Amino acid sequence: MDANTTVDALRHAAPLELLDYIVRGPHERLPEQVMTLEGLLRLPRSSDDAPVLAVLDRLLGELWRALEPYLLTEERALFPLLQSVLAMRVAGRSGIPSAEALSTGPLETVRQSHVRLWEGLEALSDLLTHWPRDSESQALSASLSPVRTALVSFCAELRSFLRVEAELLLPALTRS
Repeated sequence: MDANTTVDALRHAAPLELLDYIVRGPHERLPEQVMTLEGLLRLPRSSDDAPVLAVLDRLLGELWRALEPYLLTEERALFPLLQSVLAMRVAGRSGIPSAEALSTGPLETVRQSHVRLWEGLEALSDLLTHWPRDSESQALSASLSPVRTALVSFCAELRSFLRVEAELLLPALTRS
């Protein structure tokens, strides 16, 4: 499913359903996809492949260093907090943090993290856009086809994840 299809399919989901989707979907798949890409990058290749692999390895490493702690923070701190707040709202309890307090606290941290993650995603997408295609590089492009396929899948999953959070989850949580 592409990012548009995923966002459209989840457009009317309740916040708790969105949290569940994120934990059971992108939070499981993204680390697996990174491990797959890292494994593919470590396979023996032609020295002609080295420049593309070096750039991909650097970009993926930078993105993973931002993404991994973000996913862990969501799972261990942010999502349990949000689940508690949502449960309190449903139960009609008092003492719930306001939408404004959430927006300026934990959700602002999410927004800031999204900026870094989008930057990393755009760098990887740019690499895909400029993947070797000329006649001289056809062998390079073909030999790296599994890497490119895995990278396309990872970028689509990350794009979808970020859009679900930014377009659906955050607005749902900040509604009063």
